[in-house]
Amino acid sequence: MSSEIGTILLVPLITGLVEALKRSGLPRRYAALTALALGVAISVGAFVARGFGTHDLYDAVLQGMAFGLAASGLYSVARTAERSVRRGGEVAKGREVRR
Repeated sequence: MSSEIGTILLVPLITGLVEALKRSGLPRRYAALTALALGVAISVGAFVARGFGTHDLYDAVLQGMAFGLAASGLYSVARTAERSVRRGGEVAKGREVRR
């Protein structure tokens, strides 16, 4: 169970790391690529630290890609919601609704 909780926490961790890198000078256009690279690096690092466990390296890379892409999507959704709130609108069905 604790392994599952740690896995779930990787997405916000990657999002936070990318945000910190952006605030320290990383251009926005590289944020998604950085999230993908961090996801793969963390997943492969955990794979190696577990002593090459029950999964193979291919699974670790795919899982890392999923973490990185999920983190990138989480950031995108949060940014869209923040912009909508600042403008006084709502987010509905993928587009902003103004009142």
